[in-house]
Amino acid sequence: MCIRDSPKAVRMVRKKEFVNLKQGDMTIDEYIQRFEELSQYAPHLVSTNELKIEQFVEGLWPEIFWDVMVGEGKGVTFTRVVEQALKAEMV
Repeated sequence: MCIRDSPKAVRMVRKKEFVNLKQGDMTIDEYIQRFEELSQYAPHLVSTNELKIEQFVEGLWPEIFWDVMVGEGKGVTFTRVVEQALKAEMV
């Protein structure tokens, strides 16, 4: 087995992918799926609701980011932010 295929190397690559994850040409649903998949490689970055929301919205398209952030306030859940992003994508 090549060193870059080792479990530790794979985790490091996936963690870096997560840190740099952007919506790009993905739909919100695809972005959510990729976000959830990669987040397990960097649990410290999503260990609280606030951190998870911050990481998620930073990867959104700018127009969706602003739509989501306008509605964000104290006590907002990750689920609510996802709902707002899905709604903003439809506009």
